[in-house]
Amino acid sequence: MDKLQGTLVYVAVDKPVKAFQKEGTPKKADEWKASVVIADEDIVDEFEEYCKSIDANPSIKKVKAADFEEIYKCDVPEGAGKNVWVITLRKSTELGKTGQPVPDKYKPRAYEQTEENGRILRTDITNTKLIGNGSQGIISIDKFERTNGTVSLYLKNILVTELIE
Repeated sequence: MDKLQGTLVYVAVDKPVKAFQKEGTPKKADEWKASVVIADEDIVDEFEEYCKSIDANPSIKKVKAADFEEIYKCDVPEGAGKNVWVITLRKSTELGKTGQPVPDKYKPRAYEQTEENGRILRTDITNTKLIGNGSQGIISIDKFERTNGTVSLYLKNILVTELIE
């Protein structure tokens, strides 16, 4: 599974944000991150099974639909039942343990998909538009396998199909 489609919330690809830091742990680099809201439990179950099969542990948060609008300041996704799931993917601004900055070509990008004269256009909006909560889109996932066998899933890119600035 290399993509997740749904409602986008808390997208931070234009500039990195501070990584969550547990007290007493080594300092973490800043990170880019984006969350996608999934209303279909079957898709979430499929994603969780995929993560278990590769031994990855992404952030999946179950949110009551009744609380969603207050927390995320946008409408509950269409077709939502009692609950929705917020899956967050991140990417550090530094390469592994080297502390070197991620090269520009590997930074996550945001693209807006529009249609003009029957043609589908994709425009890089990473540094020109802010993606607001409630936008619709697809988050692509980068899978990284380490030599010790562990696997991590990272934010790769975002394709915004319905932009709320």
